[in-house]
Formats: sequence, structure tokens, C-alpha cells
Amino acid sequence: MFRSFALVTGVVAVFLLVLPHPAVAWTSARPTRVDVTVMLAPKGPSRMITQVRYDVAGGRFHGFYLAHLKGADILADECRAALDDGRIYPLKIRKRKNVLSRVILGGDAEVERGGVNFALVHSIDLFESGALTWHEGRARLDFTPFVWKEGLDLMKIEVVLPKRPQEGEISLDKPTCKDYEVNIQGNTIDITKFRPVPRYAMRVVLDVDAAAFPGLSPQDTLSGETKPALAAASTLPASASKGLFWHDTPLHVAGLPAFAALLGLVCLLLKAAFVRRVHRQAGLYAGFRILDATPISLRCLLSAGGLALGLYAQYAGSVTASVPPLAAIAALWISRPNGQVCAWRPGGSWREMSLQDLSRYQTLARHYRRSLRSVMDITSPVGCLSYTLVLAGLGCIAALTHKTWPHISWAAVINGLILMTPAWFANVRAELPFDSTLESFNTLRKWPRALCRLIGATKSEGAVSFWVREDAQGPIETRLRVNAPSKDINGIEVAVEFLRSASITRTRIAAVFRIAPGTDVARKLAHCPHAVAHHLTPDLAEEVVVLRNRRGRKLGLMPVRAALVMLRTAS
Repeated sequence: MFRSFALVTGVVAVFLLVLPHPAVAWTSARPTRVDVTVMLAPKGPSRMITQVRYDVAGGRFHGFYLAHLKGADILADECRAALDDGRIYPLKIRKRKNVLSRVILGGDAEVERGGVNFALVHSIDLFESGALTWHEGRARLDFTPFVWKEGLDLMKIEVVLPKRPQEGEISLDKPTCKDYEVNIQGNTIDITKFRPVPRYAMRVVLDVDAAAFPGLSPQDTLSGETKPALAAASTLPASASKGLFWHDTPLHVAGLPAFAALLGLVCLLLKAAFVRRVHRQAGLYAGFRILDATPISLRCLLSAGGLALGLYAQYAGSVTASVPPLAAIAALWISRPNGQVCAWRPGGSWREMSLQDLSRYQTLARHYRRSLRSVMDITSPVGCLSYTLVLAGLGCIAALTHKTWPHISWAAVINGLILMTPAWFANVRAELPFDSTLESFNTLRKWPRALCRLIGATKSEGAVSFWVREDAQGPIETRLRVNAPSKDINGIEVAVEFLRSASITRTRIAAVFRIAPGTDVARKLAHCPHAVAHHLTPDLAEEVVVLRNRRGRKLGLMPVRAALVMLRTAS
């Protein structure tokens, strides 16, 4: 117990040390300062330059995501990024289907440590967007630039007027700008906010002489209460590849990854409970592939910790970093296959099964099949259908959320696939413990009619019956027997053999011919292509020839049919 606990603790400690602590997303970078310069144009679109500084502490930083701003078009050819060491890179702007664009360094460049200064140039029509309006005989600028998810050290907005105003012509809305530091020099107004909190919408409201804007008229008056003209969406820093964006997301959408992960964990627990119950009915212990000595309580605790770590990584900004803990959870609940209930026992005596025995065995076989039936078994029709429904559900989630929230849809689909797939594909029906007597009885139940037709084709009058071999511990094996189908053959028995192939137990049909010793029929059957054994019984009363498909494939009564056709042709 102590050794297993120490091993688990060591594995978890090493795994936590591998992950970067600040973001759990393989990249630690955050914006520290944002400077926005708005150069107002008398008519038409204005020019806006946004300078963002990112401090990279570790990982591989490529860029960040930028929201779309109403009325603004980014001029990608004029955007640049400068590193502290003097290197300058062009920027690639990749627009997505939702309201976000990805801003990345050109030439697949990456920054592992240091500062990156981005310069983004936009063309924005403040007249069309409603940020520049007529207000009480003057021109009013009511503007809110990009809103950032992270808290900043400093955010500064610089407004450049078309011409130098007269003294006292500029007036700021005091309630809106009371927390800002304002500096007016000539035709430039500098507004600074120190240490803005996360998702802080810095709003600028100022009035100037309307004569500076010939394109503005009294018809452009903003009716009703003054509101921020631009409702800008938030931006987030990018991780090494992709990030998740949870701001302004409905709760039922943001909770989809957690719901998919919890549902997958429940499926794993249900499948593990089913496997343990089947082993317990067979009198066996169901062990796990990994950390078999770890108790269930500690295993559940590790699963809860791994699930929390994986979800934290996803909500922190990286789906990739969540894959290792989720895969570790799935591996914790995969049981070790144990396909055989008990070893084959020699000896015992054979007896013909009565009608009561057949009825009792049919009832036992029905309960036996029911106990091994599981909805989470990919080899069964019901299990295949249920897994298809799971995939369809994950596909619907992806289709409904991918356009607006692509990273949420990826997180939900990956959580479902990693945690739910092992529940269907691990410990399938062929890998569970089985009862050899009932398994052979179930297999042979479909062959009596075919065997009767086969014997009838040789003009024999043999009665087909079930026989069982038993000893003091109970039944061992069942067979299908035809007594004296012809004058040369004393009897034919159809048996079921069980073969271990890796972790799966397979079945194979074998035919046993009992013939009078020293006859031509015995010698002919011994040279049959499917003959694998030829010997005398211990009392020397009969010769036994065992026929089986040499390739090991389950082909039913084909060896029996081939042997009878060969004997009939020879005669």
C-alpha cells in the first residue's frame, strides 16, 4: 500500500513539474501596456494605431487573438512586431469565422523569453460607427477601444484632432473621465489609466468645436442617453497554438467541456463496475492494468485531481495541455482482461442430457448471456449503436458551437473522445471471463438441425443429442453427438475448442469420428486433409480421428461435410 501510494505521488509530482505553472498552456505571456492613438479625420475614415506590449516569461509565444471592432478595418500590410533585441517581423492576420482574428508573427517566428511590441493599424470610420456625433452644437467623441481580458499595467489613449483648438474648446465628460489622468497639448489629448483591471472598458467622452469636422451635421445627433458608441469584444493572449475564450460565453456553452469530461468519467466508472461484477460472479479478481494495488478510493481521488487539472488547463487556454491528464484518467480505469474462468479439467464421465437438463441449461445460458451484456461494448450491436449515438452527440455539439466558440467545441469533443472511447473498446465481450460449459452449449445449439441434414444426405439414421462431461466439481464440457450414423462409423461428436489469441478467447469447431479399429474407413479418415489427430481409445475398442480446420478459422461443419463426401466418393 505504501509503495503504491509513493509511486502515485511521484508520478503526479513529476507530471506537475513538467507543466508550466503560470498558465498550464505551455506558454506564459501577458500584455502589460496598451497605447491607442486615434488620429481624427475631418471626413471619412480615421486612422487608429494600437501598440501592445507582451512580456513573455516562457514557452513559445506566437501571437494573440484580437476581437473585431465595429467600423474598423485592419491594415495588415502596415502592422509590425518589434522584439527587444531589435528584430522586426511583419504580422499575419488570420480571420476566423467568429468575431476573432489571430495576430501571429510572420515567418513562423516564436518568442521564448523577452518583450514583443505589436503595432496594429486600423482604418475606422467614426462617423458611420456612431462614435463621432453632433451634441449640443459641438462634436462629441464617445469612443471605447479594445477591451482586454487581462489586467494591464497601463493603458493610454491619445486623441489627435484635425486642427489645433482654441483655449477652452476641449471639454471632457467628468463622470466618465474622473479616474483618468488627462494631459492636453495643442491638438493632442492624452488620457491615461494606470493598472486597469481585467475586462476594463476604457471610455473616452470629449467635446470639441464642430467646425473641425465638416462632414458632421445636426442630423447626426445621438438621441437618448449617451452610451459607448463601440461595443468592442475582448481579446485574449494566445498560447503556444490555440486558446480558449470563456468571456461573454453563456454558462451552458462554457460548461460543455466540463459536462463532457464528467460524463466520460461516469462511463469509465460504470464500465469498471460492470467488469468487476462479471469477474466476481465467476469467482475471480478484476485487476487493473495500471497501479493494480491502488485502492478504489485513491483511484477516484487521482481521477478527480486529473480531471480538475485537465479542465483547468482548458479554461486557462490550452486544449493540448489537457490531453495528458485526461488520458491518464482513462488509463487508470482499464481493467486487465481475464478470459478463462477455470483451467480445463481432465477426466469425468459422459452422460446424455435429458429434456430437464436442456431446459435448465437453456435458462442458465440465457441468464449467462444477460450478465455479460453491456451497452458499452463495441462488439455488440447495441454497444455499437450506443457509441454511434455518443459520436453523433459530440458531432452535434461541435456543429452548434464551432462557428462561434471553436475552442469550446474542440475541448468538449476531445474530452468525450478521450474518456468515453475506452469504456466501449476496453474489456469487450471476448475479453471477459466465460463459462466453458455454457459457451460450448450456446455454440452447439445452432448445429443440431444442420448436422441432421448432413447425416441424412448420407442416408444415415442417427439421433442427434447433447452430452455433458462431469466430475465431482461440476460440468466440464458439452458436445453434440450422433450415435452410429453408418455401419462403418460408430459415432460423430461435434466439440467446441477455446483458443487464446492475445487477450481474446476464440472458439473453434472440431469433429471427433469414432470408428471400429482396423477398418478402411479409419485409414481413409486419417488421410483426410482436415485430420489433426488419430489414436486408439484406452480400451482399444475404437479408433478416434479428430478433424479440424488447419487454419484455425471457425467454419462450422465444413470438415465433417468434407470427410463424409470423401467417404461416399470412395465407396
